[in-house]
Amino acid sequence: MCWLSIVGAYLQGVELQDATLAGALMRESVFTETFDAIWSVAISRSGQYWAAGSKRGEVRIWEAGGKTLHLACIRRGMES
Repeated sequence: MCWLSIVGAYLQGVELQDATLAGALMRESVFTETFDAIWSVAISRSGQYWAAGSKRGEVRIWEAGGKTLHLACIRRGMES
């Protein structure tokens, strides 16, 4: 279920640590840091951890509501 649709938001340099985007549909938006075409996003129920998975198999997990990068995993040896 989507409660909020966000299209064309320019969020570069914006700190969103106090915001929750749980249930939001985001399209064509700009963030401070990107790493590839994002195919999936998940936010923990508490909002403490955010995760994003890329087309190339990279996964990043942020802590503190998306403020601090906690873990980055890169899948090696994938065929395009």
